[in-house]
Amino acid sequence: MLNASSLQAVYDRSADVLYITRRREAAGRGVQDPNGIVWRYGGAGDVIGATVLDFGETWFDRRAQLAGEIARGFAISPSQAADMVDRAFDDHALGGERRERVR
Repeated sequence: MLNASSLQAVYDRSADVLYITRRREAAGRGVQDPNGIVWRYGGAGDVIGATVLDFGETWFDRRAQLAGEIARGFAISPSQAADMVDRAFDDHALGGERRERVR
């Protein structure tokens, strides 16, 4: 299981997008899943990032589902993913843009 502290989450309020990054690297490819999450893959085929489109609008009432998707995609624990999602929604409510490492 991945150490969740290696993830960084940034919410862009003006675009209503949550960016989650494992490491800075040019993506070899990106694939949008049916939920509207764009998964970015590195050259070795591993997940290096995710872009959650329409974060507040789509996911506010579906936090648990989003946390599950993030946990599976990044191979982190569901509780770590839920904490990250909750902090991102806190930032959404405050209206700011904040960079934060997942704990």
